[in-house]
Amino acid sequence: MDFNYTFHYRLSYQEAYDTFYLLATRLTRKKKIIYGILLTAIAVLSLVFYGLDTRKVHLCLLAIFAAALLFYLLYYPAFSARKGAAKVAKLNGNYQFTVNQLGQITLPQSRDTQTGHCIVTLGEDKHSRVLETDTIYAIRADAQTTLCLPKRILKNGQKENLDQMFHKLLH
Repeated sequence: MDFNYTFHYRLSYQEAYDTFYLLATRLTRKKKIIYGILLTAIAVLSLVFYGLDTRKVHLCLLAIFAAALLFYLLYYPAFSARKGAAKVAKLNGNYQFTVNQLGQITLPQSRDTQTGHCIVTLGEDKHSRVLETDTIYAIRADAQTTLCLPKRILKNGQKENLDQMFHKLLH
């Protein structure tokens, strides 16, 4: 499984949105549902008990706090993804990077003044992860580097090799 793939592509708004949404959503769907039900129950019960005794203002504050957390839980990932995707779409640029079987990703942007390239390696940072949908790979190489690799540009065999490499390095 030796490979060294170079990808050139233009990113669509939807692909950028999917990438930012995946990275902003830190909870599984099951946990989101459980937390949503729990926060809703806390807010409703707090308001009911506040209605029974309006001198207990802390119950009203608890309901407001639970509603704010619920809003953050449900709407922040979508808001954050829209904002990030709009920035990427406004740039309207072409993207390029190279990845090899060792998980080394070479970016043409210069962080290293010797070579003019930036090389980051998957799995070396605690923030490294790869998330996948039907249309993209959202690659978080480190805390500063996030890449979106659309599956539409992959050629025969590249998807399988990348899947094996991601699994080997990040699991």
